[in-house]
Amino acid sequence: MVDFLLQIALGLNHLHCDQHITHRDLKPTNILVYEGKVLKIDGYGGVKKHAEDPHVVSKKKDLNSFYTAPEVLNQDVREVLAPYIQDIYSLGMIACDMMAKELP
Repeated sequence: MVDFLLQIALGLNHLHCDQHITHRDLKPTNILVYEGKVLKIDGYGGVKKHAEDPHVVSKKKDLNSFYTAPEVLNQDVREVLAPYIQDIYSLGMIACDMMAKELP
């Protein structure tokens, strides 16, 4: 399980640091498992590129409330948050889901 979480974290690091994008819809159904041991992040329909201003998150209406940071769900602050916070929160929720087999 730790290896799976590490693979997701490394994938997010690549998206955030190398590609300057936020996934914005990270959840278990968007994590693909290949040959039982290699994970790939999928579901890039809501990806946001951060070329101009790295501190702006654009609005997305169909956010998944279980895996989305509560402050991101607040439309008033969604535009000013650091863009990657929602993916990091989602990773934490996926970790809780994997370890406890349920969401907090």
